[in-house]
Amino acid sequence: MRYLIYIIFILSLLVGCAGNREVSNKSSQALQKQSIEDPKQKAMEHFLNGTVSEQSGNYQSAILEYQTALQYDTSAGIFYSLAKVYLITNKLSNALNNARLAVKYEPMKTQNQWKQYGFMNS
Repeated sequence: MRYLIYIIFILSLLVGCAGNREVSNKSSQALQKQSIEDPKQKAMEHFLNGTVSEQSGNYQSAILEYQTALQYDTSAGIFYSLAKVYLITNKLSNALNNARLAVKYEPMKTQNQWKQYGFMNS
C-alpha cells in the first residue's frame, strides 16, 4: 500500500509539472515519439504496472510486467522486485537467481532493501 501511495504521489507531481507548459505541436509530437522509444521510459512503465499488480495480489501479472521491464532496463530494483514476487509465490530458485542479479548490479542498495524487509540480519 505504501508503494502505491508513493507511485501516485510521483505521478501526480509529473502530471502537475507538465500541465502548465505550452509546447508547439511539432515539439509535442517529437517529445511524445521520444518517450515511446525511450527504453528507460518503457521499463518504468512496465515496472509501475508490475508494482500495481503486486500490490493488488496479482503476482503472475507482476512477474510478467517485471520481466518485460527487464527487456528495456536491467536495474537492480527490477531484479529485486522480481525476486520478491518469486519469493512470495514460493518459486525459490527463481527468487534466488533474481536476488543474485540485483546484488550484482547494486550491492549496497539491494542489501539495505533486503534488511528493511527482514530477509537479512543487520
